[in-house]
Amino acid sequence: MGMYGYLRQLTPSELQWFQEKPGTLVPFLAREFNAEPAGESDFVSVDAQPVLELDKIWDVLHYLLNGTKPPVPPLGDAIQGGEEIGDDMGYGPARFLAPEKVRAVAAALGKLSWDTLASRYNPEEARNHEVYIAGSKGVLEEARGAFGRLVRFYSDAASRDNAVLLYIV
Repeated sequence: MGMYGYLRQLTPSELQWFQEKPGTLVPFLAREFNAEPAGESDFVSVDAQPVLELDKIWDVLHYLLNGTKPPVPPLGDAIQGGEEIGDDMGYGPARFLAPEKVRAVAAALGKLSWDTLASRYNPEEARNHEVYIAGSKGVLEEARGAFGRLVRFYSDAASRDNAVLLYIV
């Protein structure tokens, strides 16, 4: 078992639905995650929105973007930012970034290079601050691929004027 990080794009109407009915979010994600059909009264997205699975590398990415200091927007919002929404999902409630914050994150990520992020990695410091899976073999290689996917995900979400839902299960 582990802590797996996910980001899911939400259309503005989906975000509004979940803000008005936050109790529907966890059942919706559980059904979506398990590919179960939704009931008639439940919100159903017309077009499935992109999901980014960060698996266990989410915390290393957050560390590379923010260091050990408290996160500062916009980069601090990329993995663990946003406003809480819905019920606890095991590691806290999901969080969301409204479209304007998604655009800010996308712009900030677009200015970063992988070399800059990789130079920030200090395995001992990360382990001392209990960064999940820090120090594992191949963690930087995995983080490099995940960083590229993260940049593309936020760029795509910004271009669609979507919100982003962040959650850990």
